[in-house]
Amino acid sequence: MLYRADKMIGGLAGEKTRWTQKSIELGEKQTMLNGDCLLASGLLSYGGPFISQYREALEELWRTKIKEVGVKISPGITMKGLLGNPIEIRSWSVSGLPGDNLSVENGIIMFNSRRWPLMIDPQT
Repeated sequence: MLYRADKMIGGLAGEKTRWTQKSIELGEKQTMLNGDCLLASGLLSYGGPFISQYREALEELWRTKIKEVGVKISPGITMKGLLGNPIEIRSWSVSGLPGDNLSVENGIIMFNSRRWPLMIDPQT
């Protein structure tokens, strides 16, 4: 019995480094969570009616303003990166949704909105 316990503890010892690193990464992400959520929720609420160029400009403007007021934000964070579920996005692709960023963002807005959002159809 002690032999098995010792073997299990020895096997998990190698995970200590990985767990320590992951803990540090999660701590850093936690400090940026407010800014990330602010950006994603703003795009979720207000980004639907715009074409992709306007959404990108709006996202960059908000990212700049969030930094100006002193709120930490992850570099390069996007609505797709924070709210997108890769498995769900893949199932949308399999079902025929185009893989462009605008279509995926529209899907994210549709599935995360409580009411019927105003959307732009990229396929006209």
